[in-house]
Amino acid sequence: MSDSKTRFISQVMDQWLPSVLVSVVIGMIGAMFSVSFAMLIFSGDLASYLPTGIAIALLSGMILRATIGLMSSYKGMVADTDALPFAILGLSAAAIAARMPSSATPDDLLVTVMGTIALTALLTGAFLFLLGFFKFGELIRFIPYPVIGGFLAGAGWLLVQGAIQVMTNIVLTFSNLGTLLQPQALSQCLIGLSIAVILLIISSYSTHILAIPITLFATIALFYLVLLCTQTSIDTATAQGWLLKSSQKGEWRFFNLSTLTQINGAIVFSQ
Repeated sequence: MSDSKTRFISQVMDQWLPSVLVSVVIGMIGAMFSVSFAMLIFSGDLASYLPTGIAIALLSGMILRATIGLMSSYKGMVADTDALPFAILGLSAAAIAARMPSSATPDDLLVTVMGTIALTALLTGAFLFLLGFFKFGELIRFIPYPVIGGFLAGAGWLLVQGAIQVMTNIVLTFSNLGTLLQPQALSQCLIGLSIAVILLIISSYSTHILAIPITLFATIALFYLVLLCTQTSIDTATAQGWLLKSSQKGEWRFFNLSTLTQINGAIVFSQ
């Protein structure tokens, strides 16, 4: 083999192969996160539209990663969706569902929630652009540490609430504590808590890129192994709330200008 071919193969193994491996790992984890984040918003009255939410979350994540990867002024920049905005939007979606008039159709609710998310994204982007354009980034140093810490603590609590709702389909409130202590909901929460603790321990002691993905896929494999050992069918596990239902309303569709007339503007701007 010639020296040029040898150098080319060596370059591929040293540069391209690690990048491809990292991309695949980040993509798999990002897909899991997108599904989880969509479930934070599309729950309760919006649960029937979860497939739409998942499709939008996956598409948005794909566009975000591609845009930052191709257009960022810093080479090698990788971006991903964040949990906190989804948790806040989940609260907003619940508030919208509670305020929609009784005459509103489920499609009206979906379009109003999507309009709120779209408007939020546009205003957030405009705000961040103005911060950068007018060089206002240093204003962040005037925000006291207790304010930042309190905000992060509040954000963490929102994510805990959202996680419990995703696992059990029960909103964490004082009135629902009795329901959450039922064997079914309690077992779902304890298993989720156990996985969270395992991920926390592994991420504290291992910095290997495959540590978290292997752990995630191992827990998924263990779940299906338990189903096999207990002779529990997929349909039964789905009926018991362990898996997503495959036949839900609200399949993916592109929105068009005619759907704008279904948006409840007063509720959107109140959010």
